[in-house]
Parts: sequence; C-alpha cells; structure tokens
Amino acid sequence: MPAPTLHQFEVEGRYYVVDPETCFCFECDGISRDVLRHYPGEPLNRILYLLKDAHPEHELREVVGELEWLRSSKSILNPPKHQEYQKLYELERGLDSLTLCWPPRADAERWRRAAIAALFGRSGKQQALRAEFMALETLERTAELEAHLRDFAEAARVAGKDLTLALRLSGAAMKGLPAALAPHWLDVVIDAPAEAWPEVIAALRKLPDGLGAWKKFEDRLPEGGALTVVCRPLNPHYGGAAKALRDAGYNRIRIDIDAAFARQPGLNPAAMQDGYIENARYYAERLLKRDYFQLEPFASLFRRIHEGAPERRYDPAGFRTLALDADGGVYPSRDFLGIDTARLGNLLEGGIDDERMRAFEDTGSLTTAACLGCWAMNLCGGGPAAVHEAMGGSFRTPYLPWCEAQRGNIEASIAAFNALSSAGVNFAQIYAGLGAKKKPSWMTIARAVLDKPLLVRPLAEADAPLLARWENWNESAYFLCHEAGVLLTNQYDREMDAVHPLPFEQELVVIDAKGDALGLLRLRPDAIAGLATAWVFLHNPLHYAAGSVRRGFKALLREIAKQDTGIRRVRVPTGPKDEALRGFLAAAGFEPLGSQREALYLHGAYHPVEWLGLTLE
Repeated sequence: MPAPTLHQFEVEGRYYVVDPETCFCFECDGISRDVLRHYPGEPLNRILYLLKDAHPEHELREVVGELEWLRSSKSILNPPKHQEYQKLYELERGLDSLTLCWPPRADAERWRRAAIAALFGRSGKQQALRAEFMALETLERTAELEAHLRDFAEAARVAGKDLTLALRLSGAAMKGLPAALAPHWLDVVIDAPAEAWPEVIAALRKLPDGLGAWKKFEDRLPEGGALTVVCRPLNPHYGGAAKALRDAGYNRIRIDIDAAFARQPGLNPAAMQDGYIENARYYAERLLKRDYFQLEPFASLFRRIHEGAPERRYDPAGFRTLALDADGGVYPSRDFLGIDTARLGNLLEGGIDDERMRAFEDTGSLTTAACLGCWAMNLCGGGPAAVHEAMGGSFRTPYLPWCEAQRGNIEASIAAFNALSSAGVNFAQIYAGLGAKKKPSWMTIARAVLDKPLLVRPLAEADAPLLARWENWNESAYFLCHEAGVLLTNQYDREMDAVHPLPFEQELVVIDAKGDALGLLRLRPDAIAGLATAWVFLHNPLHYAAGSVRRGFKALLREIAKQDTGIRRVRVPTGPKDEALRGFLAAAGFEPLGSQREALYLHGAYHPVEWLGLTLE
C-alpha cells in the first residue's frame, strides 16, 4: 500500500487538513501549513532547517510536537496494515433492505409471497430488516397495503427478525408548495415498527392536503415512527430546498442528489455544486444557532468525520439491498429501478441471477482502482453505484466528473464541520435526538428542567480551557475514580474529549440559570440493566451546601426518572477529599452502598472509595 499522507486544501481563504484513512480533520494556520508541506516525509531536524527563515524554531517544534501527538494517538497517519485490508472489507453478508414497487392487483398475492421469500430467505445473519413499499403520489389502496404489511410482519415474527416497515409516497401530492420546492420531486417516507402500522394507516386515511399536513401527521405517529421528507432536485436550482422544508417544521430532511443523477444522468455534476453548498451552509447556520435537525447527506458526512468512522462502501446495492418492481423484476437498489443493464432477474419468472448479483459483492472504495488513489475514498466510500451506472455506463468504474464535484462537496463539508465543532455544536444531538420517536436525549431532559436553578448541557470544545484548569491536579473523585482521569491534563486533551466522546458515556456541564458553568456530570450505563455510574463535581465547594443547587440537582434526577432513559438506579464514587460531595448526595437522597478498601492510591498511600446510590422512582 502507498505511504500514508494528509490531504490539504483551501476553502474561502482558510486551510484544512484531513487524513484520508481516519477521516480526522482540522483547520491549520500558516506555520502548520508550511510544516505539513514536509511532514511526515522529512525528519524534525530537516523541517527546522528548511523553515528556519520563515518561523521561529520553538514554534516549529511545537507544531511538529502536536502532529506527533496526533500520530501517536492514532488520529492521523495510522493506516491499517496490509494484511488488515482484507479483514476491513469482510462485511457481514445477508440482505437487510428490500424496496417494493406497488404490484398489479391480479398478481398481488403471488408477488407478496415472492417478496417475503426473497427478504427473509436471503437475510442470513442479518437481524434488523427493512421493507419499503413505494406508491405514487397518494395512497388509495390501503386495504392491499394492510395485507402486505400483515404478511411481512407475520413472516418476521416467525423468523425471529426485527422488521421495520416503511411507506414511500413518491412524488407526494402537496398543495401550497413554496417556490424553492415547486420545481423538484418530493417523496414522503414513513418508517414504523411492524406492530405500529395499523395505527399509522388509520392516520393516513384522515390525512388532509398540503405541505403542512404531513407535519401534523408526523406529530400523530406512534412510538417508534418517523417521517422523512425527501427532495430530489430536477435541476441545479435547489439551494433553498432545505430551508423551505425546515421552515415547514420538518426534523428529518433528505436532499437526494444521488437519485437526481441516477434518474437524470444528463445533469452536470459541476452545475449541481452550488445548490449542494448552499444547503450545507444553511444547515451549518442553523446548527450554530442550536437548531438541531437531521439534513442528509450532510449529517451522515459530519458523523463520519466526528466519529472517525471511515466509509469504505457507501452503497450496499445488490449486496445488502434489493428492489422489486411491479412485474417482479429484481434490481440492486431503488435507484437502479428501470436501468435494464442492472436487472438481476425476475422473482415471478425464474428468480434471481446469483451470478449477476455476485458482481456487486466487491464494489466500494477498497476494491476500485480509481478510489484507492483518491484522498476522499473513506468519506465517499466509492459513491452510489447507480450514479456511476447511469452516467458512465458501469457501476464498477467511477464517473470522473461526478468524482471531481464530490471532492469539492466534501471539502466544503469539512470546512463547515470545523466551524461547527469549534463553536461547540453537539453532533450527538443531531443523530440521537431525532428521527424515530426514541428515548429522550440529555438535551430533552435539560429543557424539561429549564425553570429550575440547575441545568446541564453537553460538553463542547469551547469548554476546553475552563475544564483543563479545573482538572489540573484536582484530587476530586470525579477525576481520580475514573479510568480516563489524571492529575494533569491539557487543553488539547479536553478538546478531544468534546469532539470525540466515548460512545457509551455522556459528559455534561452543570450550569446555572445564567449559563455560567458550575461543575460537571458524567454518566455511564452499567453492564447491569437499569444501573448507571455517575461522577459529580462542583468547582466551588460552597455550592455543595447551597440550597438552590441541591434543589436543582434533585429536579434533574427526578427528570431522569420520568423520562424513558432505561436508567433506574445511579451509583456515585467519592474519594478521601469529597466530604462535601457526600453531604450533597445525601441531601439528594443517596444512601451509602459500601466502601472499596484501598481502591485509590494517592500521595504514597492507599485510600478507600465510598459509594453512594439512589433508586430513581
């Protein structure tokens, strides 16, 4: 494999760096940009010599030291070993998603049996399955839909699978569309668990007309239901689409640019860039104002960057997904429908051609020569196969004009991500608190106690200087009785804590009604169901005894108990210097659970750790 490199680029006069393998990115200043022209190919002494007339030596050493720290922490320049690439591409096999066009009435039952056999017969080890039914404009044949859904749900129950059923109203009829949406194609997609669909269909029968009607319908969805409005651009003038849909109140929006190119291969990828960037900028502006909603494809790209999760295969077409047309014809995915060269057979006339399906098994960036030399390979994942097939004639060969535009789109998205990350945008809230009606986020709980004297908010990168001061040499249990806690930290560590939090842990800043930071709260679910470990820290020791702070902490605990977080009991460790914290917890109703003798080594001696617990009711 080629030596690891970093990709550098400029957006509107600002310079950025991204590691193609790890997806880690950051903005760099002039001295960093100069150093990165030589790093990592040149040793430190050579870099100092080459740049001695441009920058002071101590600043050069500092920049190289920061880059070495990123490298040692495996944030950058950490490609998989050659023998690991094969493991990276060994995906779990089995069909997990099936798109179904509406069948003719005469063949509906036979078509339904064949579709069920295809999904469940080819699902293999896949446990979470999804079946999406497509109807044009309005739903009129609800009785047939009920029969389809009932049979699919029964098949899932017998097979022991977790099935989500979805309905896509393609070209959904809406009255009163704003000018930004009128020229484009709109779909409405409803997702809900199989058992919730009788209630969903009852609501569909009462649906009034108009764009706003779907928002009212969304509010009536049962637990686990979600509604997404999809805009497929029909021309390059789609820059205001996201704003129009957000102004209508929708929380889940998709600008389906992939489908636009697949359905209209004559579209110019370069001409479509301005609309992409305008929607991305609008999304960034709303997130900066803490207006958290999910706008695709931007939210998923932000997530890959934020979590450092490379996407080596963007499109599971023909491998994990299939689509079935009204006549029983089988295609690799919904975007391939109607592309004759991609037809994989007919379920009603001979079945699926497995030999043709195998051609889709090894698509993606790791097995495509043009992708292996591209810096965006793990942010793009090879792109949508249907687009390459429609525009270039082969799903195995990337269509180069599309690739060029895609790289520009990704660079613009990285620039937006860095601005959002620096401003402390809570990316976890974008993903976890939206979509299907799920368990509430911590932001939901914080809003629920807004009238109380104590609030919480997610940890942000902008908190790093304050938190570094709090943590340095701090002997509170919050820092000592936690495996990531140390007696000395720095601002960069704290920035990384905020940008890349542990996926199973929440660290929150405790604030007062004015927004001033008072302390910290960390919560982690335990392996025992319903149990969580919490760490509590207030910077000013006097606040532990303040009545308003104690009342606010009680209100927060009551709100956790009311919400469906799954947490029913909380335990908190306290150390030898935490007498004030123990009194604070006792006032909140915590009771002693016991002592871990000699569990903490500090200043040359072993100390006990006292645990306190509270049952949330």
